[in-house]
Amino acid sequence: TVPAGTAVGEATVQLGGTGSATKVPITITGPKGGKSNYLVTINRGASDNAFLASLSISPVNLKDFKPSNTLYEVSVPSSTNIVTLTGKPQDTNATMTINGVQTNSQTITLLGPGQTTPITVRVTAQDGKSQQDYIIRVKQAALDGNNNLKSLSISPGKVDFKVNQPKYDINVASGVGTVTVSATQEDPTAKIAILRSGTTITSQPITLLGPGDTTPITVRVTADNGKSQDYTINVKRAALNGNTDLKSLSVSPGSLSFNRADLDYNVNLLSDVTRVRITAAPDDSNA
Repeated sequence: TVPAGTAVGEATVQLGGTGSATKVPITITGPKGGKSNYLVTINRGASDNAFLASLSISPVNLKDFKPSNTLYEVSVPSSTNIVTLTGKPQDTNATMTINGVQTNSQTITLLGPGQTTPITVRVTAQDGKSQQDYIIRVKQAALDGNNNLKSLSISPGKVDFKVNQPKYDINVASGVGTVTVSATQEDPTAKIAILRSGTTITSQPITLLGPGDTTPITVRVTADNGKSQDYTINVKRAALNGNTDLKSLSVSPGSLSFNRADLDYNVNLLSDVTRVRITAAPDDSNA
């Protein structure tokens, strides 16, 4: 409303959101009370904003997001099989699709280790015509092929370990009935299995075959890609020795002159001696 006699009337009109129609009624009242009604409808055009306000991908960190940057490349470990993509358009009236599905967040299964999975985010502006595509390429790491050992040892015994040497021969005494094998892999994700004569060992120590026999113990390293490498320790247990000689022989009280070639000895004692201690040691410690 403006004062009577004013030639021009002005008013600031608050318009609605993009794509809206705002009606502005104008009434002219003459000096004698007559009125004329006018109606101006202001149609505000639909928004053409097809940009994203935010974009994220889980479980990785999408660095340096910019609405004007429409191509992103991210890498995930080989063990990551799914990712979740979340976005938000700048204009709340715009619509968004992820790989053709209208949503602001979607969980996507990746193609597999060593492959790149493309993900397309399309933002369609309110006007229905303006569109912007954002491409995210998710590269899943290839399965690791490292099936090397980092260390290998056996107790009792000694292994002169070399990563490129697959076989070792170890000699132990005939009295050694068990051994313990320890191994670590270069790649922590690789799997280690210890086998004795082809049978998987679930607990240690490992029982050896009898004296004179050789027990093969295999350490199998299997990489992520399924390829395996065997390291074999052949543990040879000494045969039983045929040495039945004595190394020493003594009697107390009393004395004898020991000779391993002499098998019979006479010892003379006083009449009041009622007991004696005989001490002997074999020439072969395993006898």
